Amino acid sequence: PMSVLMASTTSKREGVIFNSKNIFEMIKKIDIIAFDKTGTLTEGKFNVIGTTIPKDILSIVVSAERSSNHPLANSIVKNITDIEKIDVIVKDVIGKGIKTTYKNNQIYVGSLKFLQEKIASYVESEEIIYKRDFGSAFIYAFSDNKVYGYIELKDEVKETTIKTLAQLRYMGIDVVMITGDHKNTANHIGSKLGIDESLIYSEVLPSEKSKIIKELQKKGRIVGFVGDGINDSIALIQADLGFAIGEGSDAAIESADIILNKNDMTLISYSI
Repeated sequence: PMSVLMASTTSKREGVIFNSKNIFEMIKKIDIIAFDKTGTLTEGKFNVIGTTIPKDILSIVVSAERSSNHPLANSIVKNITDIEKIDVIVKDVIGKGIKTTYKNNQIYVGSLKFLQEKIASYVESEEIIYKRDFGSAFIYAFSDNKVYGYIELKDEVKETTIKTLAQLRYMGIDVVMITGDHKNTANHIGSKLGIDESLIYSEVLPSEKSKIIKELQKKGRIVGFVGDGINDSIALIQADLGFAIGEGSDAAIESADIILNKNDMTLISYSI
């Protein structure tokens, strides 16, 4: 129909591309949108606040992170430059971190959850818990029986995020946040965005995102999902309507129903 063609042409000018003409009816039915946090709700450009990892181990950690395309890894490599570059063997541990080998020594780099799988007795200090309550994220370096230290990082909410979420709520659409972050960090970001804790899913593995969407669908919800990463493609397909940030991975863009060509969150409410 002419109205669909005109809407599609106008939206494309504004930076919104519809991958199918059949999605216009679905847009009207969406009653909840799930957002991947890093790089979608937030900038995805973490600042390194500090580290307690000894310099020799830090060289191994940063050298290993060069092989990863995760936003945290990219930020570590970009921010920590005053170290020796060395050749290491790296293996991804999906959703948890990486395992690196240097001179026959194995060092793991990753989340608290990953650390506690190796060293069950490890408990975070009150200082770290306090910092998590204010939005800090922590990446640990450890072996099978020793914790070397951590890197503290912080991400910032996009300028357009709060406005977008307010617009969606005004339209009667609920907002969900999905993240691999620790619960305390996730709740801090969620509170800044006005997202109820019952709608925040933290410490989520990449493979679990689509399962969360499926559970919402089982409850009768018509679900949109917004993501930008290679790990978001299955969730984008599972959602009734998938939005991909145009600066995201090729896999995410190919899986989406709607592509936002600008890194501007207000395009989501505009497209609806």
